[in-house]
Amino acid sequence: MKLAVLGDLHISHSAGNVASLRDALQSYYDLFIQIGDFSEDSFDYHNLASLDPEKVKILGGNHEHWPTLLTLPFCLPPFGVLDLNGCKVFWLRGAYSIDSAFRKKGSWWPEWEQLHFAELYEAYLFYMETKPDILIAHEASTEAKKVLNLRGLRLEVSFNIASPTQQTLDKMLEAHRPKLVVNGHWHVASSEKKDGTYFRSLGIGELRTFDTEELMAGRKP
Repeated sequence: MKLAVLGDLHISHSAGNVASLRDALQSYYDLFIQIGDFSEDSFDYHNLASLDPEKVKILGGNHEHWPTLLTLPFCLPPFGVLDLNGCKVFWLRGAYSIDSAFRKKGSWWPEWEQLHFAELYEAYLFYMETKPDILIAHEASTEAKKVLNLRGLRLEVSFNIASPTQQTLDKMLEAHRPKLVVNGHWHVASSEKKDGTYFRSLGIGELRTFDTEELMAGRKP
């Protein structure tokens, strides 16, 4: 089966409509996940109304107006798992905004950017229960940051801050190694394999398609 994952978009009022994005989301994907930070300040998702919510999903990042996104049929819950013909895909929303000192409400809401500790612990327990083959998260684990050299435009001091979301991902990977881990948030296109796990970070607007049959067979996805 074909799993497509699209990196951060940060669509704003100035970007106009998202017709070009709609064109990219065609039915030949069995599942399409936009990895979060879909919108920057408009929160206008009506252009996606014609898409199939069974196949096209949006994962919340750290800039989404979560109460709005949560009402839409293509919004993924904060965490969960889907089965693609025997390949289990787990997701986790949210991330820490290291540039929050320069942000104003309208592109960032501190109360919604990450899950609370109790929710993150619940996500960890569910991850342990499901033991997924693929982990998709807006944020990156500490291991992914090091392996993929995820610095981008980030400040050096802030780079070393381990947010609750990052720490949860760390514990997940300590407990169970999925075959593939995909993140957004850092706006860096990079990939590497370590200890049997493929790590993939997506740049802004970067689209990657993964063949789950190839992945389950032990070949590079």
